[in-house]
Amino acid sequence: MKIVILAGGGGTRLFPLSTEERPKQFIKIDGYSLIQHAARRYRNVAATHDLVIVTAEKYRPLLREQLKEIDAENAHIVGEPCRKNTAPAVALAVKYIEEKLVGGSKNADEPIFVGTADHLIGPQEQFDFYVKRSGELAAMGKVATLGIKPTLPETNYGYIKAPPRGQQDHADAERFVEKPNLETAKEYVKSGEYYWNSGMFCFTAATLKEELKLYRPELHAAVFGGTYADAERNFPGVAPISFDYAVAEKSRRVAMIYAGLDWSDVGGFAAFHAASQKDADGNHIGGAARLSGCSGCYIETARPVYAAGLRNLVVIEKDGALYIADMDGAGKFKELVR
Repeated sequence: MKIVILAGGGGTRLFPLSTEERPKQFIKIDGYSLIQHAARRYRNVAATHDLVIVTAEKYRPLLREQLKEIDAENAHIVGEPCRKNTAPAVALAVKYIEEKLVGGSKNADEPIFVGTADHLIGPQEQFDFYVKRSGELAAMGKVATLGIKPTLPETNYGYIKAPPRGQQDHADAERFVEKPNLETAKEYVKSGEYYWNSGMFCFTAATLKEELKLYRPELHAAVFGGTYADAERNFPGVAPISFDYAVAEKSRRVAMIYAGLDWSDVGGFAAFHAASQKDADGNHIGGAARLSGCSGCYIETARPVYAAGLRNLVVIEKDGALYIADMDGAGKFKELVR
């Protein structure tokens, strides 16, 4: 099995912790960055040299440095010439695997599992099982994906509609839906027929190429019509499109595995705070801060900070500036400094 990790984000949603120069996939939580967590996550199902990480070309040195920290120097890096969303990124990675790792189409039936760098997932043993199971379905010509049973009406995730679980561990996906409003999300959770779209997929190179040729022929031609060098040259000219729009929402071959996992897409400060180490009052304290009567706060500062009676606030001091917001509003820091 080959593993593709998408790590091309530009660092806007966790600003100022995350910046264009050092986006969130390189920020550390509990000792490891998100990309390091992701690379380590697959060690039980694939060798490090079967790991392919797609990122912006300018992040290659930083990524290589972080891979060295976890003894994963022999992982492969695919540098995107420019950002074109996930479908072109996946296609470029598969082309790289075909040409650089397996030498043509002789291993066209080997499963390729695609995940992203900004997920936190557990338990590890169950995740290993679902990755292997998705590989079995991929070998049967399916586009396998992991559907997560929702624990709350989350409006920041996409959903997959599938029948309630019966005896089988998977079912054909009936439809993919975009991020809903709160009322719709409540209906989805109540129905028992909708699952969080984890954004993880597994397929063979042959299956992906067939689906792209059918649904996005121009992308197929640009990436698979010549050599890998040709694909890199053609890449800036392809239309940006997500993998969901390009393949998953249209394909009749998507099989959703009912995945019993603790799963979080670390897309904002609330999720980032939830994944961070905290004290007994739910405060993350990074740096020189003293708190009294505070709860649910995320504080990162180099200088002394004294806080009393705060609830669910983000307080960050960086590069001589002080950022303060409630947990939900922290994602708007970027708007203030444009």
